[in-house]
Amino acid sequence: MSEDAETWICRKPHGEGLAVFVHGFSGGALSTWNDFPNLLEQDGELLNYDFCFWGYPSGVLHNPLVRLVWSDDPDLDTLGRGLRTLLDNTAERYKKIVLVGHSMGGLVIQLFILGEISNQRAAHLGRLTEVILYGTPSGGLVKAGLVSLFNTQAADMSRFGALIRDLRYQWQRLIDDRRAEAPQPFRLTLVAGMEDKFVPQSTSLDPFPFDEKEIVPGNHVEMVKPRSSGHRAYEVLKKRLKRQTPTTLERRMIDGVDSTAVALMSRVAAALQLDDTETLMEEAVELLGKPTVMPRVERALGLALLDVEEYSQASQLLRRYVDFRMPDSGFQPFCNDAQALQQLAIAQSGTGDITGAAASLNALDGSLRSDPETQGILAGRFKRQWLKAGRNQQVARRALALYESARDEAHRQNRADQAIYNGINAAYLKFAIGEDGYQAMADEVLKVTEAVSKPDYWSEATRAECLLLLQRYPEARAAYRSADRMDHAGRHWTSTGQQALDILERQGRPAEGGGIADLFRSIRPDFATA
Repeated sequence: MSEDAETWICRKPHGEGLAVFVHGFSGGALSTWNDFPNLLEQDGELLNYDFCFWGYPSGVLHNPLVRLVWSDDPDLDTLGRGLRTLLDNTAERYKKIVLVGHSMGGLVIQLFILGEISNQRAAHLGRLTEVILYGTPSGGLVKAGLVSLFNTQAADMSRFGALIRDLRYQWQRLIDDRRAEAPQPFRLTLVAGMEDKFVPQSTSLDPFPFDEKEIVPGNHVEMVKPRSSGHRAYEVLKKRLKRQTPTTLERRMIDGVDSTAVALMSRVAAALQLDDTETLMEEAVELLGKPTVMPRVERALGLALLDVEEYSQASQLLRRYVDFRMPDSGFQPFCNDAQALQQLAIAQSGTGDITGAAASLNALDGSLRSDPETQGILAGRFKRQWLKAGRNQQVARRALALYESARDEAHRQNRADQAIYNGINAAYLKFAIGEDGYQAMADEVLKVTEAVSKPDYWSEATRAECLLLLQRYPEARAAYRSADRMDHAGRHWTSTGQQALDILERQGRPAEGGGIADLFRSIRPDFATA
């Protein structure tokens, strides 16, 4: 059972701002956060804040008879109202409020916010400037199923339960759909743990298309247990506590809530769904012809153009988005957007600017730069540089070392997708530069792909390439055909085909591989655009 008391850190005189921390399921007011309280208390740059670590009853299992007849942990709606009561009685003197939640605590915060909006209460909401949610299952948890039989809070978190469905519906209705005409005063930041398998990014980040997202080291528990002020989770929070409350103009620009921006975001999404490249290009020409005023639209359009292989415009738009500065403060809100920088590197590589692609990836901070996905993308830039020139073996070996390092780190983090991607590329490079061991590596990756419970395009295409490297041509052709039937972007099939054709060429164009070459006969073997 968790601690159920409040713990306060108050300044003398009291700070102007109050930050309230809300723990998650079976957590505690202090135990969840490890050294957060000590680090905050000792931080001389945060003297204008008081901190409250709020606790409430939350256990794992309850005797069903006791639960029905005598007592049970409070449900999440009750906890949301409890958070309001806490603020009613303690927050009156503060000019601004920040809410920080971990796991289920983030759901409590969302319910509190929706309750304030629904009942048109502005006393707390009008002072709420930042909301930071670490590892919150906003889209619900499949894994809550069994425990939900014995615990109300677990039942509330179920992906298939009424609370999560209603929470997402109300959040979209009252917040996302009203961003243009009635934006909320707070900025929302979603934080995911790099190794968090309990609350995957599909449920912690994906339900929020418009808001800020950060990735920090650690699993679901470790991500909120910093041991120093240099821990990424602490830095994310401190940055939000220190930044100034934005002006109305800044908020509308950062969040993309201007009515024109909202309409353009919808237009881009629709054009991408319809594979309408002409409309996407028209919008790109329009935006690139004037200064950036809608950075989130440029991000969305840049990613859409990357999907349809319009690399030049995608690169320009994503670069403008990453480099965007607020007109008054000069603040760069998007310079550490990991996904945007990764995709920018792919777009730059597509234009032939491999040096620029490597520079974009090197601009990421240390923890993200060493992430298997980032290492793999960087390795890919070196690989393409080598394939274009075909002479410098040092470049190929640099790519191979990065792929092998990324594969090993992916195995350590139990990330099968990255182990597959980096493993097959390492096997290919060993084969291409004439090193021994590529067949054993291909066989190892093949086993990983065959263990995937729900194959997708990349796992199936990788299985095909493993079989091709092992010269099992009929099986490889069948696997490529299977991959082609799965959902994928055109550039992905192009990349797959170019590598398959390269392997066949290096194998001496074997007659047994003719059926595979036929599958990719419309693809030009040009690795500069892979």
